[in-house]
Amino acid sequence: GSERLSQVNTLKQDLVLFGVREELFSEPRERCGEEDIPCSTGRIQELGIKLSDQDSDLLVMISKTGTGNWQQKAEELNKKYGLEVDSESIKKRWEVIRPIVKSKVESKTEMKCGHSCFTCPTRHDCKLHDELDAPDIEDLLAT
Repeated sequence: GSERLSQVNTLKQDLVLFGVREELFSEPRERCGEEDIPCSTGRIQELGIKLSDQDSDLLVMISKTGTGNWQQKAEELNKKYGLEVDSESIKKRWEVIRPIVKSKVESKTEMKCGHSCFTCPTRHDCKLHDELDAPDIEDLLAT
């Protein structure tokens, strides 16, 4: 209730001191999506990126487990789509789509929930951000 509102107002004041424009703030929202599930798992298309179903699924996998374990990712995609791709081709595919996704994430595209990846409350559950090396609000405040 009022304690949370006080915390939100204190945070807003601190952000303004660090140069964040006040018009970027919206009303506080409850956490998006289900607990412990990165929102990107259901919102990849909302970034405005046109990806194949396989690439969308690859992004979902990366949002859940990060990069690495390419063989398991290849096996999951092969099974689901009847493909015959290997771990190296999946890794190369990530290297191709990574800059596209990074550009959209850094552009602060707003999704239907009203958040961008930058302001998403599930951001720290999402491994995709780590793999993109996209700055988050704590990084900006530290500088």
